Amino acid sequence: MKNKQRRLCINAILVLISVLLLTACNKESKNQATNEDRTKETQTQSTDDSKEEIKKKSSKENRYVPDKETVLRMREIALEGMTTEQRKSLTDLVKTSNMDLENSIFYNDLWKRLSDPKDLIWNYVDKVGEIQIGWAFEPTEVSQEESGLTKEEYEQTYGKPVMVENEKNADSYIELIDELSLTINNEDLKADLFTIKDSLTKVKENHDVNEIVKIYKLLHDMDYFLLRYGIEDVGKDVRDQSTISKYYGVLRIYESAQNTNTNSK
Repeated sequence: MKNKQRRLCINAILVLISVLLLTACNKESKNQATNEDRTKETQTQSTDDSKEEIKKKSSKENRYVPDKETVLRMREIALEGMTTEQRKSLTDLVKTSNMDLENSIFYNDLWKRLSDPKDLIWNYVDKVGEIQIGWAFEPTEVSQEESGLTKEEYEQTYGKPVMVENEKNADSYIELIDELSLTINNEDLKADLFTIKDSLTKVKENHDVNEIVKIYKLLHDMDYFLLRYGIEDVGKDVRDQSTISKYYGVLRIYESAQNTNTNSK
């Protein structure tokens, strides 16, 4: 009898413990579920906030970029009255000049070098024929710092001149612009070419990198958003389209069109 009562008592205790454990587990599950819900809500809110922030940032950074239809329409306006040969001459000059500048920017650290008015890279602007654009150095145990020499002395002692053939300098491009401008009827396009001419005249005198930057932006927009449509004409051949899709918005023909649309409203 006593053993039976004892077993009943033990069973009751076990049942009570089970109930307590089950209750505790249920509470823990509910708390965990609540925490997960709160975490999801926080993450969702954070994601929404991030998307909104990106959207705001994009709207501030992204400017108007002409689409293909607009580029083709503006091209016809800009080149109206020009022969096929004249159009090709202008397009080839702008395309070649733009691509040469871009290659130098990407591979020759152009902006940094042009920031120094005495850098040999300026020989592209000043001279034609065989020009020196830098120095090449053989592996040596003696660094400039260790040698105690100035930069110029070190280059003369350990360097080998890098020579290239330069077909056109600033004066050559100025002459080409003068010739091409005679074939152009659109005043906006002609004005942009004369802006390039003015900048070329200035860089001959003062080696100002800012004038080269101005020239590059004009050539870039003229090449990719007027005489060609870079996103399509060049984009199919390059993996990174960040350069050809960038629009500086410096061409007068677009500014004039925008002003005309504004005044007509």
